[in-house]
Amino acid sequence: MSDDGGKGTGTPAGTPDSDAFAETIAPVEEISTAQTTADVGSEKTMAAGSDETVAATPGTTGGRAINLRAGPLTQYKFDDRYKARDLLGKGGMGEVQLCRDGVVGRSVAMKTIHSHHSGNADTLARFLREARVQGQLEHPSIVPVYDMGVDENGAPYFTMKRLKGMTLHTILRKLRDGKADADVTATFTNHKLLSEFTNVCQAMEFAHSRGVVHRDLKPDNIMLGDFGEVYVLDWGIAKIAGVDDEEVSADAGDSARIDTGQITTEKTAYGAVLGTPGYMAPEQIRGEVDAIGASVDVYALGAVLFEILTLQRLHQGKTGAALIASTSQGADATASTRAPERNVPPELEAICVKATSLHASDRYSSVRELGDAVEAFLAGDRDLEQRRQLATGYAEQAATMAARILQDEEDTAQTRREAMRTASRALALDPENESAAYVISQLMLTPPKRIPDEVEQETHASLQKRAVLHVRGAAWTYVACLSFLPLYVWMGIKDWTVASITAVLIVASAGIAAYGTRPGKLTRPLMHIAIVINTLFIIFIGRAFGWIVLAPALAAVSTVAFLLQPHLQRPSFTVVCGVAAIMVPFTLELTGVLPSSYTFSDGVMIARSTMFDLKRGPFLLTFALSACTLIVTTALLVLNNQRASLASERQLHLQAWQMRQLMPERSHDE
Repeated sequence: MSDDGGKGTGTPAGTPDSDAFAETIAPVEEISTAQTTADVGSEKTMAAGSDETVAATPGTTGGRAINLRAGPLTQYKFDDRYKARDLLGKGGMGEVQLCRDGVVGRSVAMKTIHSHHSGNADTLARFLREARVQGQLEHPSIVPVYDMGVDENGAPYFTMKRLKGMTLHTILRKLRDGKADADVTATFTNHKLLSEFTNVCQAMEFAHSRGVVHRDLKPDNIMLGDFGEVYVLDWGIAKIAGVDDEEVSADAGDSARIDTGQITTEKTAYGAVLGTPGYMAPEQIRGEVDAIGASVDVYALGAVLFEILTLQRLHQGKTGAALIASTSQGADATASTRAPERNVPPELEAICVKATSLHASDRYSSVRELGDAVEAFLAGDRDLEQRRQLATGYAEQAATMAARILQDEEDTAQTRREAMRTASRALALDPENESAAYVISQLMLTPPKRIPDEVEQETHASLQKRAVLHVRGAAWTYVACLSFLPLYVWMGIKDWTVASITAVLIVASAGIAAYGTRPGKLTRPLMHIAIVINTLFIIFIGRAFGWIVLAPALAAVSTVAFLLQPHLQRPSFTVVCGVAAIMVPFTLELTGVLPSSYTFSDGVMIARSTMFDLKRGPFLLTFALSACTLIVTTALLVLNNQRASLASERQLHLQAWQMRQLMPERSHDE
């Protein structure tokens, strides 16, 4: 039996009981249809086809098998035909039992009225009305009615198809409580439940086209069969649109109107509430009978959809009054707020919000429109599944190529490009594909052994920009040196030839530096010329103040500045020139080629300038300004280089960090 205690046509799940199963495999008797007759009322009908035979499954009548040749079918009384087996469920008006139909040879679900309601004319009318309404709604998702009548005690009944499966209520409860077994979890996926939901919408659209509003749609009244069936159950309080509950006439035939026969009930009073709190629409809660239409079923289905998506009921409350109050205030159907852990797609959340709007005019105009909205999402979901499958294929190809690259089997720019592009295709199709993200991260974080030409070109362009900045700084340094010329004249010049050559060398160095800042002009030959001229400048400065006082500092700063230039392929040349700026004048003075700049007596060193007539004030001021210029120049040189290096290093670390964000968590420590 169904373990959810479903009412109405709730039926057991799983295999049939042992007695019923035994009867389905009992030996059958072959009879000639030419010899079989059945009295129906006052008419006799003969089975067509005298040459055919049919197998008749024997029932039991007082312990004997039913023989169709024994006499007319009408001789079998209620107790002979139907044998009660198990109680399938109870409701407010009646109960449903599993019975064996011995004439047809099948198990059926029989609904009867509770004995304490048997004398209530209105209950009887509603019961019969339910049977006729359900019986005329011939749709695959509406349980067919087989038979309708009274038993030997005069109690009304009708029989229906015996269902096997679980109600949606039971399925959602198991999924919500974590008690679902592997089969339930695997079978009733979100996609499966949403697909069945669209089938329910189609069944309700059919009912609405026949003028019938269910009024009590909820998970308890939706059953999913064991073999893909879906049924809408319990039409006991269904309303025929445009017809008062108190009077329905029998003039429908096969038209769009449901024929309930000459059945009358007490009119549903304005303000009466029929339905289940938590699933009833606000106008249904208010008892606005005239407003009951397709919109109330749209609302109920919206509540059911919310429960499928979030595994929570739309309206929370332990009492009917609390549920009614929640409905009247308006539903909060935003799944992202109510159940963020479920990751409900925003498209489905919007569908729930619209379907459960407080005002009927804001909801979907029909259940077909509601079902189409969910179907449209599922169509996109199917497309997503196809894209995920394609992404998996691309990711596998990329992983194979990456393995060959990282093992140095085929590490070329072309293979890396193909691997990266293949992995990118996978991510474009499925951004959550971990394998593709891992491939990209691996390749990005593991550089090739041979630097591609494009990278070399980009690196050269970047270094060129940095070199221009350094040369521009050198140009301003030489300009600062030129600004000292008035001080040199103030000190008094002894040798105008040496002073003039020194000034020319300063101007030449400044000119070369300025020329090198122009696009494409900073070349290796130009750098070598600049180094030679700078070395000569330092040597001649040594004639002004001696090769010990200022020249070593100038030589050191100049050597470092030139070494920071990316165009130098032979840094040894720069170092040799820097050393020569000191050793050449030292050697020339030591050998007597040039007069000595220093004399020593009694521990005192006396400096002599061959270029200037040194005076205390001008000399000290010139020397102090020159020292400050060297300090500032050195500081700017170091700071500019540090900023450039820091920016490059930060960019590299940032790129590596971004790549790691693509990598799955499991791979961060690998």
